[in-house]
Amino acid sequence: MPTASSYQLSRHAATQSLGADHYAVWNTFFPSVVIVDDHSLQLLRDLPTSISAFDRNARRRLMRHRIIYRGSGDPYEKEFFATADAALRKAAEEAEEFYGHRRPYVALTIANSGCNLGCSYCVSYAGDSFRTDATRTAEKGDTRGDIILSVVDQFIRRRVEHGESGARIAFNGGEILLRWPLIRRVLHHVRESYPDFEVLYGMNTNATLLSEDIARELSEFGVAIDVSVDGYKELHDSSRIYHGGAPSFDRVMEGVAHYNERSPSRRLTAFQGTIEDIDNFDAAKFAEMANFGFSSARLAPNILDAPPTKGALAATWEAQAVLNTQGQSISLQNTYLQKVLKKMRGRPKGFSPHCNGLSGNLRFLTLNVDSLQLSQMCSFVSPASMSLSDLDYDIYNRKLWNETYSYMKERIDMLRHQCAGCNVLGLCQGACVYNGLDLDNRLNPAGCSYQRTTWRHAVDLSFLGHIRPETVVEGVERASTAAAPAESRAAGSCCSDMGASTTTEAERRTDDGRTYLPLQPVS
Repeated sequence: MPTASSYQLSRHAATQSLGADHYAVWNTFFPSVVIVDDHSLQLLRDLPTSISAFDRNARRRLMRHRIIYRGSGDPYEKEFFATADAALRKAAEEAEEFYGHRRPYVALTIANSGCNLGCSYCVSYAGDSFRTDATRTAEKGDTRGDIILSVVDQFIRRRVEHGESGARIAFNGGEILLRWPLIRRVLHHVRESYPDFEVLYGMNTNATLLSEDIARELSEFGVAIDVSVDGYKELHDSSRIYHGGAPSFDRVMEGVAHYNERSPSRRLTAFQGTIEDIDNFDAAKFAEMANFGFSSARLAPNILDAPPTKGALAATWEAQAVLNTQGQSISLQNTYLQKVLKKMRGRPKGFSPHCNGLSGNLRFLTLNVDSLQLSQMCSFVSPASMSLSDLDYDIYNRKLWNETYSYMKERIDMLRHQCAGCNVLGLCQGACVYNGLDLDNRLNPAGCSYQRTTWRHAVDLSFLGHIRPETVVEGVERASTAAAPAESRAAGSCCSDMGASTTTEAERRTDDGRTYLPLQPVS
């Protein structure tokens, strides 16, 4: 029976073999990694009777990383969810300050739902119907435009009221250039009505509607753009197509050329996109995108409504592609993988949303110009949005915060009740609405396996074959030895629970779907 002074191995401790008798160890709620050799691993499993084998410094380090605890009850699940509850309370406190002191938003995103393309994976699809509506309302004077300008005015005036001299306004889709007459009206209205107010503009676009005239005006107003390309021509034209099935790549590159010609100081050197078919990705054809002036790209495999095996394969493909393209004429970037690497190397931290779009920190506001709905969260989180009419056309109406808070609370409740047994919960935390929990706060099995496999690859990239003496938990009765070259391993042996986690070995095998091998650069 554990006593108040005894040390115990946390039931949330998990391991991953690094070969050469070394293992990565972490707490599933606080995923920062320590390295142990096989002897130390066995000593951990033999706790509490083996605690005398660890010296004071080793105990402190293991406690700091939440691998062991002292007392009669494992505190770490409760501690993690206490930080989640604290984040919710902090958001509520900040809301009181925001509304009580009439604080301004920092940035406004103007988005739409309609799109002229029919990508198979899109979560914002609304078809061509809004194109006709946009033309018709513009011809009638566009009362919708007057409403949208009132939102822009409220946003800027509150900032001016607080002595701010600038702000950020972004345009997003759907495909926002379907609403070009409206966007143009916003740009001119801001310049004419607030000549001393500096606005930094950004835009996400598929570039198919980016004509010479639009490129000229975007340049005039200093609008920086991000363009969507699904890898290279053949892949792009198999997924990012018009509603009738026609390809779009050539038209996208025409739009990019128009923009680069008019905005040479903001030339597009990077793109982002989605990969539907990872099995047929051709690295040589991807490298040819450098001929269009691109030097980097972010490509996300599509794992929406997919089986768990696809999530695991997508994570492997993504990590391998990032590794293989470094130092090439064009490289793949994975900002999420970089966040994972930083998290595993840092001090353990509790709950914090992965992006501002899920934080509810009241710095950002999104207006959908098609539905005339507002949101204080990511533009894809429709459950947290409200119509302007229900808000009395007041962007500072507290009803919107009530909707935001309810959504955040529901998301944390889902983590507590559905995700507590996952061995990377502290990493994922529900993740983006494309991953572990979808935009309706439901589990996405492919996103779960994507997270778990991404973590495994991040561990490999950080430590496999690069174990240094200072990364190993020392202070045990047999000193840790230097690591030899790592060995390959099969799926079932790469990640095992040290405690009584609910994730079984069989479940981990289905995540991978095939033999799991450490990532290796292509020679």
